Amino acid sequence: MTESACDTLPRRPRRARIGLAAIALLGVCTAAVWRFSWWAPPTYLPGPVVPRGQALDSAGHDKRTLLIGDGPYILHIEPDQTTSGQGALLFFGSRHSKDPQHPQLAALRHAWDTFHPTVALVEGRMSFFVGTPTQGIRIFGEPAAVYSLAQHSGIPIYTLEPPLDVEIAALEECGDRTQVAMFRVLSGYISARRGGPVSDFKINRLLSKRASPLTSALPTIETFDAYFKSQSPELPGWRDLPEEAMWPGKSDTLLHRMATRSNRARDEHFVRAMLDLVNRGERVLVIAGRSHAVIQEPVLWESLQPAVRGGLSSPRPWENNDD
Repeated sequence: MTESACDTLPRRPRRARIGLAAIALLGVCTAAVWRFSWWAPPTYLPGPVVPRGQALDSAGHDKRTLLIGDGPYILHIEPDQTTSGQGALLFFGSRHSKDPQHPQLAALRHAWDTFHPTVALVEGRMSFFVGTPTQGIRIFGEPAAVYSLAQHSGIPIYTLEPPLDVEIAALEECGDRTQVAMFRVLSGYISARRGGPVSDFKINRLLSKRASPLTSALPTIETFDAYFKSQSPELPGWRDLPEEAMWPGKSDTLLHRMATRSNRARDEHFVRAMLDLVNRGERVLVIAGRSHAVIQEPVLWESLQPAVRGGLSSPRPWENNDD
C-alpha cells in the first residue's frame, strides 16, 4: 500500500495538541469575557461651573412627589433657538428597581431613542461584572440599562457620583469614621436588598469594601451587629431596617443626618457634572432616583436658561401654583 503525502508528515506530539487546544479555549473565553464585561464607569470631574437657583427642601420635595404618582419623573431641557453651542439634558428620575421587566425600562428605552444622547451619566459606582444586560439590571438596578444602551451606542458613560473622598469628607461632618463606615455598609446593604435576600457572603464583601478602608472596628458581621445596636438602640435589627430609616431630611437620627449630608454633597456634584457637559454642547442623558430629579429641577432649569422644556418632560401638576 502506497504511503500518502499526508502520512509522511510528522504528527504533532499529544502535549502540543493539548496545548494548542488550551490556547484556543483561553482565546474564546477571553473574547467572551471581553464581550460581556461591564467596567465601573469613571468619575466625571466638571470644570468650575457655578449653578444658579435654589434646590427644593424636603417639604418642597414631598409636596411635589405626592403629585407625580408612582412612575419615573423625566426632566427634558433643550436649548432655546437663540442659544448657540449649548447641548441638551434629559434627566430620567427613576424608581429604584432591580426588576429587568420593570415598566419604566420601556419608557427609558423610548427616551433614549428619541433624545439621541451623546454622553450618559448614571447614579452609583457599579463595579466590574461579566454578564448580560438582564443580569446587570438584577445586580445594579436600572443604571445598568443605561450602561447597556451606552455600550451599544458607543457613547461615553460616567458615574454621577463625586470622588469617594469628597463624599466621605461630607459624612465625617456628621460622625466619626466608624459611624461613616456603618452608614456606607447599610447604604450598600439596602441597595442590594432590593434584588432579594442578601447572603452573608455579600455582607462580608460590603464590610470589606465599605468599612475596612475606613476602620478596623467592623471586621465581621458579629462586630457590625453589636456596633449597630450601640449606635441605634431605638431601631430594629439592621437586616430589617426599613428604607425610610435612611431617607434624607426625615428626622434627626444619625442615619438621617448622614443621608441628608451625603445627598447634598452628591447632588452638588451631580448638578455640576450635568451643567458642565451640557455647556460643552453634549446631549446628556442622566439616570438617578427621581428624588434627585425633583429636588434639583429648579437649579437645572434656571442654570440652563435660555431654554425650553422638551417633549419628553413629565407633567408638572404644581406648575399653576408655583415655579
